[in-house]
Amino acid sequence: RHGRVLLDVRASIVLDGAGSTISGLGSTSFTNGGQLTLGPSGNLNIIGDYAQTSGGTLAVQVGGPPASGQFGSMTVSGNATLAGTLVASAVGGFGPSSGQLYTGLSASAISGAFAAMNTPAELTAAVSGNAVTLNGSGNPIDLTVSSVTAPADGRPGAATSIVYSVQNLTGDTTSSGTWVD
Repeated sequence: RHGRVLLDVRASIVLDGAGSTISGLGSTSFTNGGQLTLGPSGNLNIIGDYAQTSGGTLAVQVGGPPASGQFGSMTVSGNATLAGTLVASAVGGFGPSSGQLYTGLSASAISGAFAAMNTPAELTAAVSGNAVTLNGSGNPIDLTVSSVTAPADGRPGAATSIVYSVQNLTGDTTSSGTWVD
């Protein structure tokens, strides 16, 4: 027999790890007044509605390119009502590149708005239509070593100075310095 499952988050739920899923039987109404974290590979499927209160935080973590599935996501079959805070972060040393698009939340319809959307420099967040998306805005690192000069008389255990120059090919910026060991 299928009934109605009500989930009311006032503290914290973390959904993380490969295949991490929460699903309810029948119709589910999920209210987030605490912190819901969707870790890389975490997927929350709600058959019903999602409501986030002004005290709620939805945290979405991105840990790989979109095709890898290494990002948190939530699918709501009904309506999503937004308030509170959205926090997006890149985790595990991953840095999204410009143009990489992630759907953190999709719903039949979205109403309301996040009071704050906190994202790192390499991600932007938007609520548009029936989705909350994260877009990679980071620039890939494109460095080349222009020169390295090491002394010919270096000895193990002795202080040695190495002069180097590195150039960013996309920004045409050069940096140089001396490394002493």
